[in-house]
Amino acid sequence: MEKKGKEKKAKKPRKKKLPTGVRERDGRFTFRYTVPITVNGKKRRKFKETISYPTAQAAFDAGVLIKADIINNRYVDPDNVLFEQWAEKFLEIYERSGKKKSNTLKVRRGSLRRPLKRWTGRKLKEIAAYEYQELLDEMRSEGLSKSTITQTWSTMGMMFEKAANKPYSLIAHDITEEVTFPDFSTTVEELEDQDPAELYFEKDKLALLLRAAEEMASAASNEEEAFRSKQLFRAFFILAYSGLRIGELCALEDKDILEATKQLRVIKNLDASGGIQKFVIDTPKTKSSIRTVDVTDRVIAALKTQIHERKKFRLLVGKRYAKSDRNFIFINARAFPGLPMSPRDAEEHMKIVLNRTGFPLHLTPHNLRHTYVSLSAEAGIDLNSIQRQIGHTKDAATTRIYNHVTEARRRADVEKLDALIDSIGK
Repeated sequence: MEKKGKEKKAKKPRKKKLPTGVRERDGRFTFRYTVPITVNGKKRRKFKETISYPTAQAAFDAGVLIKADIINNRYVDPDNVLFEQWAEKFLEIYERSGKKKSNTLKVRRGSLRRPLKRWTGRKLKEIAAYEYQELLDEMRSEGLSKSTITQTWSTMGMMFEKAANKPYSLIAHDITEEVTFPDFSTTVEELEDQDPAELYFEKDKLALLLRAAEEMASAASNEEEAFRSKQLFRAFFILAYSGLRIGELCALEDKDILEATKQLRVIKNLDASGGIQKFVIDTPKTKSSIRTVDVTDRVIAALKTQIHERKKFRLLVGKRYAKSDRNFIFINARAFPGLPMSPRDAEEHMKIVLNRTGFPLHLTPHNLRHTYVSLSAEAGIDLNSIQRQIGHTKDAATTRIYNHVTEARRRADVEKLDALIDSIGK
């Protein structure tokens, strides 16, 4: 006979105690906190809640960060944060994220000048991708340099990415991912409207440019500035007589000089668009750009002089010279001695030299590459050989310069034929 008795009820598992401020809903966790507000001139506190997290600890950690920001007056309200508030907050976060040079922080702040002018007073979450695209396109149409626009592009990308992600989650998504960087390539129409002679320096103008650059070096106020000016003079000379891109020149190392065969090995390109401290050594622009360049004795001599002067400069600056496993031939000679020379430094110096000579200020070190094409064409080197030398299999500008320079020679050849026909007919 079965014994009768009261059945024992199963005990419910005791709920795990949540950290202070954490709430659970449907297996997800949030953190509840208060923020100070002012209503009709009276100070009050308003309850807010974070986004949901998969664990209680994650929600609590997010809450701790928010409370710390409130205490330190760094808190930004996700619903009403203004663009300028988040810009300032982002720069604080960026500065706290590691050892940042004051110059880098200055560049970041400066790169937000245009966006701040445009969107101060606007809520961050209301700024649309098309508005940002319009800003970048306007900067391009105003003729701002690629490096200037890249700085804004880079800072805005970091700023909106952080705003879209945890723990901030101020915006639904990163609008900068939907925007296209402005095109800096030369169009066929622009080439057709441009006189080929405007793309390069003719021999007499090249001589004036190099002479002005050399004179600037002689007039330098101190040894460090003298090295920088002489280095840039040699850089301009080598660009004009080798056909290298400025990024390829800046990436050259001692081991890239093949002195026995009078050649340069071009397998690298310097990208300093994010600032010279964040330089990137990458492969050249295209597959055809990876090449071995034949150079003259004078180019080899200029490179050897540069290496000799670089060693003297290293002794001059002592411990300020950056330690590196790379031996860049052309180096940064101001704020960061020993890092590679920045293409921007070459561009800025060239503007000063152009101003002294009275030449158009829109010319850049890239026009020295075009100058190499014109000099080679005048020397009688065929187009295919020139294209191989500069790493371009097909390039409209190179072809137009070549045809422009060789036109006079072709005309003279035709006239020779005319004279021959005349002699046959007599």
